[in-house]
Amino acid sequence: MGSIVVKHAVHFGFTKLRLHRIELRVLEYNERAIACYKKCGFNIEGILIDDALINGHYQNDVIMAIINN
Repeated sequence: MGSIVVKHAVHFGFTKLRLHRIELRVLEYNERAIACYKKCGFNIEGILIDDALINGHYQNDVIMAIINN
């Protein structure tokens, strides 16, 4: 279900808004979200170490992006 929403959002961004690139951040431990984004065509571009403070603990952010070809 989530991948359907992501695919629609990406389609809207590329067709209606005429974006060339869409980028997102996701917490590294959120494996389901990362798998969903990969399924929709996003690629991992990097990891920001200790970028997010969650409940007193630092977590890594994964940077993902998709390019309109």
